[in-house]
Amino acid sequence: MNFELLLRQGFMISDWQGIDRITTPTHANYTFSIIAGMNAGIDMFMIPLKYTEFIDGLTNLVEHKFIPMKLVNIMYNIYS
Repeated sequence: MNFELLLRQGFMISDWQGIDRITTPTHANYTFSIIAGMNAGIDMFMIPLKYTEFIDGLTNLVEHKFIPMKLVNIMYNIYS
């Protein structure tokens, strides 16, 4: 088993629209908020309304190597 998988315990869920509140004013820098949430280890982002914005933003950040695909794969492999 991958050592990184052994280090993770539990399942972290964000607050309802929690990543929107990382910046002041709310939702001021959504790109930063996505990066901060991913780096914090959030496994499930509670995004009730503008979830396509999150998906598009995360996809763009992975494609441009601001978030390593390895991080996304680690989360996927643990919970799938």
